Formats: sequence, C-alpha cells, structure tokens
Amino acid sequence: MISDDKHFELITAALQRMTIPNSEVSWNTRIDNRQFDVLARVAVGLHSVLLAYEVKHRSRPVGVDAVEAFVTKARDANVNKATFVSTSGFQRGAVTVAKRHGIDLFTLSLQPSEKPSFSQQASYLVFSPFGPEIARPPEVEVVETNKPMNAVVKCVLHYVDGQVVALPGEPTQMTYCLERSSIGKTSLADLIRVQAGKPVATGTTDVRYIAVEGEVVPPDEFFIHRGRLLRIEIHLEGVIGNVLGGDVRIELTALQNTVRYENVFSGSIAEFPLSSLPVGEPTFTPGSFYFLENPLRYYYCEAVNGKIATIFLVESFQLGHLFGVEFTQDVQFASFYIPLDDRKILERLRRRLQRMKSQSVLSYRPR
Repeated sequence: MISDDKHFELITAALQRMTIPNSEVSWNTRIDNRQFDVLARVAVGLHSVLLAYEVKHRSRPVGVDAVEAFVTKARDANVNKATFVSTSGFQRGAVTVAKRHGIDLFTLSLQPSEKPSFSQQASYLVFSPFGPEIARPPEVEVVETNKPMNAVVKCVLHYVDGQVVALPGEPTQMTYCLERSSIGKTSLADLIRVQAGKPVATGTTDVRYIAVEGEVVPPDEFFIHRGRLLRIEIHLEGVIGNVLGGDVRIELTALQNTVRYENVFSGSIAEFPLSSLPVGEPTFTPGSFYFLENPLRYYYCEAVNGKIATIFLVESFQLGHLFGVEFTQDVQFASFYIPLDDRKILERLRRRLQRMKSQSVLSYRPR
C-alpha cells in the first residue's frame, strides 16, 4: 500500500484528469527546486496554463502558515492558478489569506455510498446459498443505522519466549490471521470472540487480554510465526456503525466509497465512485506490482503483449480466505491500478508469487 498522504494526492490528480479535458496531469513533480503534489497543464488557444495543487491530509484544519507558504511557492514557479486541497478543512485565517491571493480551496473526503454498492471493476469474494453461479449482483441493504459496536483495531500475540508480534492492522489481513491461525482445533478468532464482543463505550478504547496455552499454527509465516503463546492482547474501539443485511455473505471492505470534492468558496460539490478515478499510469510495466482497494488486492504484471497484459492477482484476503488467480487485462485499464513501492510488502509479494507460480493455476489453493 501507500501512505494516506500519497493516496489523497493521487486522488486529487485523478480528479483533475477527469474534470479538466485534454489536461496533462502529473503527480509529485518539481519545477526548479519547488516540489508540487499535483500539476496540470492545459492548452487554452495558443496559450499553456499551469495549475498547481497542494494536498494536505492532517488531523487539524490547515492554518495560515501553510497557505502562505503555498502562495510563495506557486508565485516563484509562475503558476497561473493555485489550489489548496485539505481533508480536514481550513482555519478561518487560512480562508482569508487564500481569498486575498486568489487561491482556490477545496475539501476532499472519502465517504461510504448512501446505498451499499460494489465497484464494477472490483474482484470480490461472495458466499451464496444459490450455488457457484449468481445470476444477479449481490443485494445488500442497511437494516439498522447508528448502532453501537466494537472494532478490533489492534491485536498482539505474546509468546512464552518473550517475543511480541502484532497482527497487521489492515482489516482483511487481520481477519485472515485470526480466522486461519489456530491453537489446537480452535482459531484465534474464536479465542478472542467473547472479549471482543463485550461492549466498549462509544468514542473510547479498551485493551483486553486473553490467556492462552498452546502452540499457535498460522497458515503461513508472512505475518506471524509458529510458537507457544502466553496471551493475546486486543485493542477495542467503541464505534457507531450500520448493520447490513442481504442474500449473500460478502467481504465488507468490498463496499464502494465515494470521493467528495467541495469548493470552499462556492460550495459546489463533485462526487465520484473511488473505483472510477484514474489514479495510476497510462500502461502496465512488466515486472511491476500494483494494488487496488475496496477490497485490498495486490497484483503483478507478468508481461505486456500488444494491448493485452498478463496479470497475477497475487494476494487478496476476503472473508478470512486468501485467493489468487492469473488473468489477462487490456492495458487501457492500467490507469486504475496504483503502482506499489513499499519494500516490505514487495518482498512478501515476491515470495507469494514464487509460491503461486510453482503450482499450476488450477491447483493453486491458498488457505
């Protein structure tokens, strides 16, 4: 994956590609010694117009100093139009400074769709009572809103030899580790279920410990290793959520998010499904890894032959299962895949890919 900061920068760049026809949009670009999160060049008649974007993902509203620094940077780079994008809003003074210098202000947020839906581009796992072939899209609806519930935000294994190992915090990876790792015939998920279900006050966190005795056996050792456990530590957060119902069992992280892009001054709002945004590159690069979200999936481009790319879905955890597959993809869809550069994740994916290739695709049965 990439950091949230980079993700919101890529989303901002994709929004400009979608909303500014015939623009040349670049991400993380320098003009002389000045770095810009997003640049867009637009031909207007015989002229070339340069637009620059600063993107901030912070817990607090953007202040005066940040806007003033951007004003100076944009002026030094001869930018024709400057826009500041924030995921947390702007302080009143920052708004005043932006108006004075002609800086546009936008807020950017990711929100669940009002009606639960799935991306048309996503590959997601569905368990259905109707058999292997589903003639219609899965139906999911909100049956209860604003319900207090617990979220497991962290899970740590304490081994008898003193080692302490945290499970991955990403929801599908954590669920896979809990569901597929066991002590005897009992999964870690079953061991923590009672403590995880005891109410936690909304807006607060609670840490609970479960004493265990025995050897934990994981499905693989990419995240945790085999060994005797002393206890399991879980961190719970009290949250407000919606209860969903439907005719199938689905991976909840597959539900589509909506990108909301709002002009602070005019109040105009643009909304797009996250999966519809061209956040990637124009084509696939053989030997490169990529990822997509909703749900989280990691891919590898094996080869490109003309307009067709051979792709491996190397790792996708859904409903406590790991699955992968080889398929072909038109290179025009590369713009929806985000290049991956995290060294630690890349090392894990290379090992998974090697294991996957050592078996035929038809016999590949990850746990």
